[in-house]
Amino acid sequence: MVGLVIRDRETGLVKVDMTMNISQTQGSVITNSANGSITIPPPPTGKTQFAVVVPLQDLQLEKGKLPAAVIANGVLSWVYRYNTNGWGNFSANCIIYYGYY
Repeated sequence: MVGLVIRDRETGLVKVDMTMNISQTQGSVITNSANGSITIPPPPTGKTQFAVVVPLQDLQLEKGKLPAAVIANGVLSWVYRYNTNGWGNFSANCIIYYGYY
C-alpha cells in the first residue's frame, strides 16, 4: 500500500497514517423540511459513498425529526418518516453532506 506514515520519534506511536481510508466530501444539499432526491457523482473506483444528516434546527427544543438518507445508483434520496399522531412532530430542516471513503 502506498502512503505516508508519521510516527512519534520517541514512542514510535503513529501520529498520521495516510494509508488508511480518509473521507472526502463531494457536496451537500439542504432538505427544506421535505422529502427529495438529487443526482450525485459516482465515487472513485474502490471507494464507498456515505451521507451524513445534520439538523439545522434545535431538535431538543421541539420535536423535529430527521430524514433517512440513502444513496443508490447515483441518487441521494431522503425521506421523513415519523408517527404523526403525536403533538409537535415536524420535519426538521437539515443539511445532508455526501462523499466517499
